[in-house]
Amino acid sequence: MRDVQDFNTIYWVSVQSEPETNERRLSRPLNVDVSAREYLAPGEVRALISAAGSIGRHRHRDGTLILMGYRHGLRVSPLVAICWDQIELKVDRLHVMAPNGR
Repeated sequence: MRDVQDFNTIYWVSVQSEPETNERRLSRPLNVDVSAREYLAPGEVRALISAAGSIGRHRHRDGTLILMGYRHGLRVSPLVAICWDQIELKVDRLHVMAPNGR
């Protein structure tokens, strides 16, 4: 696993010039080269929820959104687009639209 300084070096050194188009292309390193895993551990999520619950105006809302996103694998855009008409409290159901509209 690489540290942050190595990541910055790899990221910015890998800028390459395309001779045919004379454009510069920024290529990113592979995730496996930067981090050993691509998910948060439960302890990290608890710390994130705790941090969100300690600052800001809508502390409970922010912590709830983080927990829902983590537990249900939701992406940010469908998560923040949830409206009251998508929530059925009587039957404990939440309707979340997929990014492609289904």
